[in-house]
Amino acid sequence: IMRERHIPIVFLSSHADRAVVEKTEKITSYGYVLKNPGSTVLFASIRMAFRLFEARKTISENLNRYRVQAERLQSALDSAGVGVWELNVRRNSLISDENMLRLLGLGREHVNIELSSLMELVHPDDMMRVHAAMQSALNVGGGLDLKFRVVRHNGTLRHLRASGIVNLDGDGRAERVIGVCQ
Repeated sequence: IMRERHIPIVFLSSHADRAVVEKTEKITSYGYVLKNPGSTVLFASIRMAFRLFEARKTISENLNRYRVQAERLQSALDSAGVGVWELNVRRNSLISDENMLRLLGLGREHVNIELSSLMELVHPDDMMRVHAAMQSALNVGGGLDLKFRVVRHNGTLRHLRASGIVNLDGDGRAERVIGVCQ
């Protein structure tokens, strides 16, 4: 029944031993009621089964909606050639999506790298300015918007613009920076 229809099911049983209850829970967790519980308990169990069913249905619908939105956003980022990055300030590490890696000329093995490894790619003439802008954003909070050049491992020069927002922890210290780059 559960494979063909999405309906709430309440099991009414005379078995109270743990093995039977656990077996039933693997089928569905909407409800399990012992026989002769009285109408109050039975109706409460049925109402709870419907609430659980509706909650799961809502969660499933929301997950589908979020998946569609994520696919739409990824398509937009891909078509614009925009990379997404996240700097974990405490770990001093940068997580990059595939577009960001492509902009930097890095392979997938560099999805999570230390900030110092990224800074090695920054053109020497831009290094001080990029470092100062990052430190200022981390100290003051708010946003980050800078243009700079990177020298890829193959020697090609790439002009980039990075924008990000500093997220603060409960004590007002920079925790992470999330941004885009193109």
